[in-house]
Amino acid sequence: MRKGTAIVLLLVLLSCIFLGARIYMWYTSPFKVQEISTDVIVQKGKEIGLNVDKDALHFGMYGPRSGSTRGINITNTMDRPVLVKISKDKSEISGWISSTHSEFVLESGAEEYVKFTCTIPAGTEEGTYNGSVYVEYYRTR
Repeated sequence: MRKGTAIVLLLVLLSCIFLGARIYMWYTSPFKVQEISTDVIVQKGKEIGLNVDKDALHFGMYGPRSGSTRGINITNTMDRPVLVKISKDKSEISGWISSTHSEFVLESGAEEYVKFTCTIPAGTEEGTYNGSVYVEYYRTR
């Protein structure tokens, strides 16, 4: 094989590897990530304490072994379906939060309501607990 041909073949191979890696990253990396702050205030003897602000998932003020549910609307305004993944950070409150969805495909123009429930464990000390929920958007194939 001539040296010129070998160089061309090497360049084609490297181009294919690079293109394959770009396509892989296109579908496996989120194109958008939204961080939503979460908080709950634990106060013993407190049974109801709503916070209706919409700047975060404020679960309000509650005592241990109680909690509340909040929700968000996720709307797809794009011209193609998107894969939506819901995740939580590693904070203490993240273990108290559950959601109705962890992953779903949202069609173009569709809207989905996702509920988050925060249940405060027995024996939790009084205080304010903070964390984050992440909504990640991925391309579909």
